[in-house]
Amino acid sequence: MKKLFSMTIFISLLFSRCVELSPPSGTDAPYSHVLVFSTSDFNTGFLNVLSLDDFSLYPDIAPVSPDNRVFVFQNSAYILNRYGYDNIQKFSMTEGYRNVYEQSIGHLSNPYGISFLNDQYGFISLYGDSHAVLVNLFNGKPETIFPLSSVNDADGIPESAAVYLKDNKIYLLIQNQDRNQSPWLPAATSRMVIYDKISLEQMGVKEVPCKNPDTSFHEYADILYFGCPGQWNSSDGKLMSYNPSTETFGEVFSEGQSQAALSLSGALDITNLEVVASDHFIFTAYTDNFGKSLLVEYRAGVFQIIRETTNGYFSDLEINPEYLFVADRNFTGPGIHIYHRGDLSYFRFIPTGLPPYSLGGI
Repeated sequence: MKKLFSMTIFISLLFSRCVELSPPSGTDAPYSHVLVFSTSDFNTGFLNVLSLDDFSLYPDIAPVSPDNRVFVFQNSAYILNRYGYDNIQKFSMTEGYRNVYEQSIGHLSNPYGISFLNDQYGFISLYGDSHAVLVNLFNGKPETIFPLSSVNDADGIPESAAVYLKDNKIYLLIQNQDRNQSPWLPAATSRMVIYDKISLEQMGVKEVPCKNPDTSFHEYADILYFGCPGQWNSSDGKLMSYNPSTETFGEVFSEGQSQAALSLSGALDITNLEVVASDHFIFTAYTDNFGKSLLVEYRAGVFQIIRETTNGYFSDLEINPEYLFVADRNFTGPGIHIYHRGDLSYFRFIPTGLPPYSLGGI
């Protein structure tokens, strides 16, 4: 595998544009049995912690970018600060959420997702560049690049999205959207690139029978699931499965099926996903030309709307053995809805001040 750093490339990346964020002032927020998440009004963003013992909220612990993704791994919170910031931040949860580093990943790289390969390395997909990158988790610095020119589309950027590690294989979804079109048009089929975790060599590329895979990977009973909204506002998307053992894809349901079952007049586009069981899924979706956001349950072949809003949208989902968490960017009362996982009965609402954006690990 080609190494990233000649001295010239190292210096170029090290001093590429990176918007610095102020360090946190320290906090007494707990680090175990918590939900770590971000809030954002698209001008400012903050890291927040919700205790799952007494549901106390510890808001605005540290500034993050307004467009970000939150991940938790081994008592550290990792923030991918996206377009215009293009860096990775690490916070030590056991040290009062101390800001360990903020490291550039490359100008306009627009980091999308991360898979933690081990204690030292994370594999990061870059939505704005034609490669993925391996970073050292101890200091955040890129060490290896993974060229994706073989899966580029017409605009020269493949739009690498969700990434997931399973059984020593790294799975990287490629959206293949044509940025020369307005709005961007996804290719008829997307792709998935597979790497060996140990050698980091590319093992192959598979065509994915859906357009625009845009949710994270989710695993249940050794099967991987992800959502494809397709072309926005067109109901051509699908909820997909992938069986790593047989190396085959399956369709759980189409957006057209869910639109018909829910008697929706407008198209439906999947935006977030959680898997409760092999026949039980929770997802969020836009409908009515982005005028309405839905929280939907699909269980044993039956669709049911759990919640809807026309005053904002549901930006993320997270699940643990006890609860389902729903980030609601309601314009007048933003916060996190919490449901009991088993029967999806409503538990409580946590107001967050700024609208919740990305829900990290638990």
